[in-house]
Amino acid sequence: MNQVQEPSSTQVASPLKFGLARDHILAWIRQGRLPAGGRLPSERELAKHLSIDPRTVRRGLEELVTAGVVVKRPRVGNFVRNVTPPEMVIQIALVLPDWMLHNAPRHPLAALIHQGINRVLNGDEYAVTVYWYNRDRFWEDAGRLIETRRVRAALVYPSSTASVMSGLRRFNDLGIHVACLEHNLLLDEMDVFSVDTGANTTSYILLRKLLEGVLARGHRNVRVALYSPWELLPRIRQEIADVYRERKLEGAGDVLLEIPSNSYEAKIDVLSDALQPATMPTALLVEDEFLASHVFRLCHERRIQVPDDLSLAALSDNAPHMHPISLTAPDWVHLRPHASELAAQHLVMMLKGQSPPVMRVRLRADVQWTQSIRNLVGGQAFSSETAAANEGNAMPTGVA
Repeated sequence: MNQVQEPSSTQVASPLKFGLARDHILAWIRQGRLPAGGRLPSERELAKHLSIDPRTVRRGLEELVTAGVVVKRPRVGNFVRNVTPPEMVIQIALVLPDWMLHNAPRHPLAALIHQGINRVLNGDEYAVTVYWYNRDRFWEDAGRLIETRRVRAALVYPSSTASVMSGLRRFNDLGIHVACLEHNLLLDEMDVFSVDTGANTTSYILLRKLLEGVLARGHRNVRVALYSPWELLPRIRQEIADVYRERKLEGAGDVLLEIPSNSYEAKIDVLSDALQPATMPTALLVEDEFLASHVFRLCHERRIQVPDDLSLAALSDNAPHMHPISLTAPDWVHLRPHASELAAQHLVMMLKGQSPPVMRVRLRADVQWTQSIRNLVGGQAFSSETAAANEGNAMPTGVA
């Protein structure tokens, strides 16, 4: 995988100054420079040390009083309360779509996200709480709780809906720092940090690689099964048409097989019809691991052998353990924790009052060709050992 960082055309919004005052005082308490029960310097002394206005310091202290970290005694001063460790950590929200929750028993995407952020957000300094949201109820399900609990920052896996975009803008108005674990096209209009893996923006590039790969291995009866609606479908149709035109092949209009979906369930019976003996292709490219697993089940029931009878690949596969053989797909399993780690790192920078050097980090997965694809030219299943011997396999890696 390649990582490309691009400067943003917009500047990162400066963190609120009272937040910086609050953070500095909290850091001194955490480090023991201001011991429990001890009296804090006066607001004027703190303002002079931090080079900010005393009224700004007062607002930061009010935040700590509300959080229960500092006790204000009128006419006496501010004192550090005898606090327990949970009260000392920075509260961070991990905001995930509820389809990850529904599929958690057999889908590791949420676990892969945790794996990445746990490398950065240690338990001594940060407390991460998971909030789930319905794609059309972002604020009602998660945002309102996060506001009430005075959470300082949020790591968000955003769906492409107006509900989520509105919620992110409200976070910004509240001074809650946000880093998005994935990018979508709606975020282009917002001043928010995100990690773009290409899953929602340039998947057509990976699909083109897969399509070119199976065509180069001699397949001519190819189908591509993708969920619908999907904002990238028009671009994908164009890519399919371009690939077939460049190779002087007929039938580009019959390649795409749309699977009606509403983000929670899909009409996968369409795949069953496509695998009838009279209509079955020699190669099937599906959108994700869910469709791939369904195809494997259908193949088992109908005694269809992968890859001898049907070559199979997926545009996205976050659960390789679900398949009976290694599935040709981009290497998302290693990319996702890395993407989440980068988002967490940038969130910490914002919490420390630093501006991220870029507003979007772009990562790209590479296709991993495995034995699920049969090479019709030579008659054998394709594997990494035979990569150099197959014409058309020298495809570019790492798209920025």
